[in-house]
Amino acid sequence: MHNEVWRSKQFKQIFHTVLLVTFGLLTIALLTMYLLMNHLTLSYLDSVMSRFVETAYSSIEDQILTSQKNALQASSSYDGISLFSANPSSLSDQLKSVRSIDYFVSQDSSIHSVLFYNHATDKIYMFGKEVCTSDLDAFYDQQAVEYIRQKESLADNTPRIIHDSPYTTTSSMVLTSMYSPGYENIVLVNLDVSDIFSVLHNDPAVYSKAPTSYLVFYNKQQVIFDGRYHTEASASDTSLLKTLEAGNWAKSFDGEFNGTWYHFNILQDANNNFQIVSFVQKSDVTATFLSFLSVLLLMSVLMGILATLVNFLVSRKLYSPIAVIKDALSESEHFNDELQKNHDVILTASDEIAFIAHQITAHSHQLDDLSIYKRRSLTISQDTLLKDQLLYNKYPDDQFWDLCAREELPYQPGDHFILVYTKWLPLGPTEEQTPENQSLLCYALDNVMHELFDPLASVRSLPLEKGDVIFLFCHSSGSDPHISREILEQIQQTFANYFRISVSFFLSRSIHSPATLCLTQQQLKELSEYRFFYQNACILQVGELDLDSLNSEICPVADMNSLENAVRASDMEAVGNILDEYFQRLPQYTKESASASLNVFASKCITLLKKIESTSALFPPINYHQFYSSLTTSATITHARNLSYEQFAKVSETLHSAETNSSGIDIKSVQEYIERCYQDFSFSSKSVADHFHMSVTYLNRLFKQRTGDSIAVYTKKLRLEKARDLLLHSSCNIETVARMVGFENTKYFYSLFKSEYGVSPNNYRLSVRESDSRNPSNPS
Repeated sequence: MHNEVWRSKQFKQIFHTVLLVTFGLLTIALLTMYLLMNHLTLSYLDSVMSRFVETAYSSIEDQILTSQKNALQASSSYDGISLFSANPSSLSDQLKSVRSIDYFVSQDSSIHSVLFYNHATDKIYMFGKEVCTSDLDAFYDQQAVEYIRQKESLADNTPRIIHDSPYTTTSSMVLTSMYSPGYENIVLVNLDVSDIFSVLHNDPAVYSKAPTSYLVFYNKQQVIFDGRYHTEASASDTSLLKTLEAGNWAKSFDGEFNGTWYHFNILQDANNNFQIVSFVQKSDVTATFLSFLSVLLLMSVLMGILATLVNFLVSRKLYSPIAVIKDALSESEHFNDELQKNHDVILTASDEIAFIAHQITAHSHQLDDLSIYKRRSLTISQDTLLKDQLLYNKYPDDQFWDLCAREELPYQPGDHFILVYTKWLPLGPTEEQTPENQSLLCYALDNVMHELFDPLASVRSLPLEKGDVIFLFCHSSGSDPHISREILEQIQQTFANYFRISVSFFLSRSIHSPATLCLTQQQLKELSEYRFFYQNACILQVGELDLDSLNSEICPVADMNSLENAVRASDMEAVGNILDEYFQRLPQYTKESASASLNVFASKCITLLKKIESTSALFPPINYHQFYSSLTTSATITHARNLSYEQFAKVSETLHSAETNSSGIDIKSVQEYIERCYQDFSFSSKSVADHFHMSVTYLNRLFKQRTGDSIAVYTKKLRLEKARDLLLHSSCNIETVARMVGFENTKYFYSLFKSEYGVSPNNYRLSVRESDSRNPSNPS
């Protein structure tokens, strides 16, 4: 027994030693893991930041080259050549050329403006933000005038600040490049910096609590793009430049300014002399991996508690080897206490809702008989009094109570009010929601509210614009009516089922003074305009949603590359997931920010669809203007999401059918269609492709493989052949002949005819007739 106890003491000492060593090793392991995770986190963050910035800048370079190429393409087009001509055309032709080039330039959102300088006429043409024509000396951008006059070599993508137009004071940072198409003519291309570098806003956000700020420097001195997240890291602070210079503008380093340590990552472009600086607070990074470390620490604490418990149990067993531990479990009586819940109010409300729904269904055709509402309707003076107070806060409290007594309104000093702002949203076709139907639905909702809440408080309805209604609940100071959410939810369900109308309610708190009615109404309207944009139907009370906490920056749009790949692969599940991810982010932003993001998303969707159209054999006809308008004016994000999904589904289905049905097109039918329609002024390769529901590129390729000519060349030859026949066999003048074969511009017809046959149309007609007169026997 003694030896057994002695052995137990010795074993306990060994056990304690092992326990202490284990805790020591665990502490060392945690410290090592902390340092290792710190290093790995910074390395990982640095690699992700570098990879993102490199990819983003590659996209920026491509966008710069594409936009500059578009601008130069406009200058080398037929309209551009006509504007650069030493012998300018008529004012109407110049106007057509200006409109054509401006439309082409405006399709590229990265182009701020393009300037054409005609040396022969000393005129300058501006397209983009503003369309204008001016003499060079009178042009408002004097810096551009100086560049043109001095003809100095301007470095590509030189940053500068210019006014958006000669009529506004707003200005933009642009990258300016100068090109000379010949004959001392000049093309100045101004690219919008905010659009070019906007791709930096698509930061993948490796750590949600460690957001990255971005600055773009020119020549290591001038900040041309500011995408800061950290407001304390001011770009104008000279300490930031000193920190970057102290780090020798290295690719990656840690630096301190304004008392805070940051991790910097810099990408330098020697060609354009740009420096993209991305930085993140080290404290934010530390906070991200400390959360992981806290989990490990919690696990170690649990292990320590378990080890202590094992030590306690082992110690008791070792020091009392023959002791028997008995736990006395006292039995306790259990009482069955059941809470009796009172459902009378809810059941009563359900009964009333069901009864009213039945009555509305049975007598909906009689809603225009308003005799049952006349006793509750307001007179014109009462309506004016309440609207003046609600909308304009026109009367002080004492005057308001006096006017209520004069107009026989049941409101007295000391009464309290509750406002319920109601908004409508049709669930069916909007053309069915006529003003008459809206009026009837207002009366129906008014009836429901009075049936349910009149026993509790005096309810008044005030119709507003667009079918919205404000219900004014008045109650005495001693009673506070409870407007049950369950009742409002059943009202929503009833109107959705019977009228295909979604109803949203926005409730105020109890209002003690009539002077605050106007402010409360404005708060409810602001709340409704925000919340109604995101939900079909909701019930919300003031204070439940803090609008000030919403993000006011523009929400990043969906990943358009992934969306394009999913559409081309006909993977609509992936398309839906990409759209859901984007539209589920929008409620985190203000309505203005979300609307702006939706505008950007709509533009990028159109760019994506046009890109797919240009490379696809079959493509459904799309009214891009209508699609953009419908998407950007959607009443809710649910509608916007469904609209975009349906459009992509239609395109995906067409692409899929083009892959599965690869039958060739009959080129003879295309030739027949051209011969039927070549006389139309608006006839073009695109109109032919639209008629056969194919892309222009694909149809041109097939047509040229079969005939040897593109559609445009084939049409030109056909028109000239028909024109030659008319010159020989008709007495029509040259202008009439040109218009009869589809040439709206007679000068252009002259040029093509002479280029094809070597003589002008007049000389051709005269030469053939002289030949016929000399040789009457020869056929013409």
